[in-house]
Amino acid sequence: MSDAATAVFQTEGQYRASDGANLHSYRWSSSETDASAKAIVVVMHGYGEHCGRYHEFAQFLVRAGYLACGFDARGHGQSPGQRGHIAHYERYVDDLHGFLLEQRRRHPSTPLVLLGHSNGGLIALRTVQTRRPLPDALIVVSPLVALRPKHKPVPRWVAVILSSFASRLPLPSGLSREELTHDTKILDVHRNDKLNHGRSTPGWYVAATGAMQEVFASLDTIRLPVLAIEADSDPIVLPRAITRLYDGIASTDKELVVCKNSFHEVLNEVGRDETYRCIVTWLAKHLRSVVAA
Repeated sequence: MSDAATAVFQTEGQYRASDGANLHSYRWSSSETDASAKAIVVVMHGYGEHCGRYHEFAQFLVRAGYLACGFDARGHGQSPGQRGHIAHYERYVDDLHGFLLEQRRRHPSTPLVLLGHSNGGLIALRTVQTRRPLPDALIVVSPLVALRPKHKPVPRWVAVILSSFASRLPLPSGLSREELTHDTKILDVHRNDKLNHGRSTPGWYVAATGAMQEVFASLDTIRLPVLAIEADSDPIVLPRAITRLYDGIASTDKELVVCKNSFHEVLNEVGRDETYRCIVTWLAKHLRSVVAA
C-alpha cells in the first residue's frame, strides 16, 4: 500500500491565525503528492505535545499518496502562548478552522480530511459541529471526550470557582507519559523532547470540560463520514465515552475501530502499522465516494 522508497519532505513554517498569532506549522509531502495528492490530511495533535511528533505517521500517509500537514496549537510546541492554558476553547476551534480554510484555498480540488488525536480530537469535533465549510471526512483518534476519574483533579464546579480568580495558575497536568504507549522507544523520545509539557491551568480544565459537554449536546450535527478509533486500555480517556460518542453521531457513514491492548496514543503504540493501514484503507474507500460526488 505504501512505498518505503518514496522520499518524504518535511517543511516547517508559520500559520497566521485570525488574531495575528503566528503558529508553528508542518507539511509532509513527496514529489508525487505535490503533483497529485489523493487528499490533504490535516493532523490536529493532542494536549501537552506538538505536531512534530506525528512525523512517522505523516511519512506513512505520504507514501500512501496523501499530503499531510498541521500546526502546533497555541500554548504547545513552537507556537506562542502560556503552556497548557487557554481562556476560551473557541480559540482552538478558530485556529483549526482557519487552517482548514487555508488548505482549501491552496488545494481547492483536493479532498480535505481532518484527523484529531485526544485534545485535537475534541477540537476537531467542535470544529465540525460549529464551523463551515466542512472537511470531506473526519477521523478522531482517542478523542478527549471524557476523562477517567483519576484524571479529574477536582469537581468541575470547584475548577470554575478557582478559574474565576486563578485561571492561569500553572499546575501539573497529572498525566504520565507511561499512560501513552507500551513502546519504550517512543517513551524515551518523549522524555527527552523539550517541546512536550506537563502543565495545565484551571482555565484550560474548565474550557476543555465545557467543550466535552458541548460535543455530546450536539452529536446530531455531525453528518459527514466519520472514523472513530478507540484504545480499549486507554488510561486517560474513558473508552466507553468514545463508544457513546460514536453511537450518538448522526452520520449514517461511520465506523468504530477498537485497538486491543492499547494505551492512549494508538498512533504511537506497538503494532501501530496496523492502525496506520486501517486509516488509509478507510480513506481510500471514502475518498472514492467524495470524488464521485
